[in-house]
Amino acid sequence: MGQEDIRIGGLAMFEGIEGVFLAVAVFLGFYIIGCAIRLGVGPTAPDRAVALDTINTLIVAAMFILGAAYREVLFVDISIVYALLSFITTLYIARYLEEKKPGMVNVEPVECCFAPGSVSPESGENAANSGGGGGKVEKPAAGAAGEEVVS
Repeated sequence: MGQEDIRIGGLAMFEGIEGVFLAVAVFLGFYIIGCAIRLGVGPTAPDRAVALDTINTLIVAAMFILGAAYREVLFVDISIVYALLSFITTLYIARYLEEKKPGMVNVEPVECCFAPGSVSPESGENAANSGGGGGKVEKPAAGAAGEEVVS
C-alpha cells in the first residue's frame, strides 16, 4: 500500500502520514474550542479549572502531533516545557480553590471559648468562674462515685 491522499469532494486535503497528523491536530482544535466554551460558561470555579487543564493538555497533544507532522523537534521541546508549566499552574489553582471553599473558615481555636461549666484542660479552672472567683475544680477521690467537689 502506498501513501494515499485524503480526498474530500475531489480535493486532496491532506497528503500522506503528515496529512493524518494534521487532521488529528484539527480535531484537537475543535475539542479545544469546546473546552473554551466550558471555560466561559462553567457555573463553578472547579468546572473552569478542569476546562483550563483540559485545554492545556490538548494544546500539548496538538504540539506533539504538529512536531511529528512537520518533523520539527522544537515543537516537542516547547510542548514539554508547556506541560510542566501547565502542571504547576494547575497545582496552584487547586490549592487556591481548596483554601477558598465556601462555608469553611480557617479559625484557630481560642482558649476562652469553653462552654459554661466546663473545665479548661490546661489550668483545671471552671471556664465560667475563671474571671474572678477562683473556682478550682478538684478531681474526685479514687473511691468516690464520680462526683466533683468544688471549693
